[in-house]
Amino acid sequence: MSNLIQPGWSINAFFYELLQSKLIHSIDGYIIGELSGQGILDKDSVRGVDFGSGTGDLTLKIARDLLQRGRTDARVYSVENDPLMNEKLKTRLRKLESRSHTRGIERLISPIRGNLYGPIIDTIATETQGIDFAIFKRCLYSDKEKVKGIIKRTYDQLKPDGNIFIVHPEADFNTYCDNGFGKLAPLHVMRWAWAQLGKELGLVEYQRYTQSELVDLCQTACPDANIKRHFPQRPAYNLVQIQKAA
Repeated sequence: MSNLIQPGWSINAFFYELLQSKLIHSIDGYIIGELSGQGILDKDSVRGVDFGSGTGDLTLKIARDLLQRGRTDARVYSVENDPLMNEKLKTRLRKLESRSHTRGIERLISPIRGNLYGPIIDTIATETQGIDFAIFKRCLYSDKEKVKGIIKRTYDQLKPDGNIFIVHPEADFNTYCDNGFGKLAPLHVMRWAWAQLGKELGLVEYQRYTQSELVDLCQTACPDANIKRHFPQRPAYNLVQIQKAA
């Protein structure tokens, strides 16, 4: 999240898992399936970055998968600007580390507090000599030029055959809400309305894109990349993959 929305967004850390976590992370299985199916998680000493990671749901799921594979040489950097969410992830990590079936997970995750538009990606890439994958999940709400800038900077830090996955809400309201969430649909609409109100009042940045617009943005930022559209079960979200040549 950007600095603009930090004061209000911190409140969400208290209610995140209760009110939003299931909704927001419903697409995680699809992302992990792609990371696994494309062999990304099988790379030697794989290095990944989860931007705007919240309390770490997706980061932890990826780390569990790596742990089951015995990939103790892997590392996932969990980047979150909200201090309360960042601390929540650390607490969850300590609890998981104390359990026999998830012991060792702490070594696979590096929680980092910071703004994703800052120098974090460059710092991580310097430490790791490049990254294998990066995920921007519902965090690229700033203006288009700013978003293109961080996508390009991240792409430049990818290793050959590295990948970026971008998950972002659909701009078209009807598509966004007609998503088969069942009981979660009212919450989904309520969250959209709340964010839209904040945007109109100038309290938050909430830039959304249709899938075509998101693809065009990625192609502009990374003209030599292979851009792939995904069609997960949740059309409320657009999922676009940017792949660097081997």
